[in-house]
Amino acid sequence: MMFEDPKTPRVSSAFRATPPAGASFLVAMIARELASAATEDQSHGFYVAVGKRIADFVPLDDVEDLGTMTARINALWATLGWGSAVVTVEDSAIVVRQDGLYPETEAEIADPWKALLPPLMEGTYDSWFRMMGSSQALATTAEWKEQTLEIRHGR
Repeated sequence: MMFEDPKTPRVSSAFRATPPAGASFLVAMIARELASAATEDQSHGFYVAVGKRIADFVPLDDVEDLGTMTARINALWATLGWGSAVVTVEDSAIVVRQDGLYPETEAEIADPWKALLPPLMEGTYDSWFRMMGSSQALATTAEWKEQTLEIRHGR
């Protein structure tokens, strides 16, 4: 069930509960296993596809401004414990800077998160921008800038 108030961020009820404490460990182990069994391109494609699935939980097809978009996506990230995003419009792209994405724990857990998050967020944000009517001529990329993941959607 979705929230009824259009000003309230809409997030699927499947994401309203706090993730279990072991989720970070489990995701890290899955990422390590995938990395050992798949090529880099295969892993990238898998995480992009998972990101697109995540985007389906927060529909943005009725969104017309970045403020509403930011509120909805940050409701999801807060529920998942994945930090928050700041969205800005720059000369040639919409830029999302997301902090607090991965667990601040041992490198054994944090390193796989840092590897899987760029393609995962690339797929998630690309799907959201397409829902909002983005042109196929624009591309979405994601890369780490220290502890911040920067997602760019543009030329």
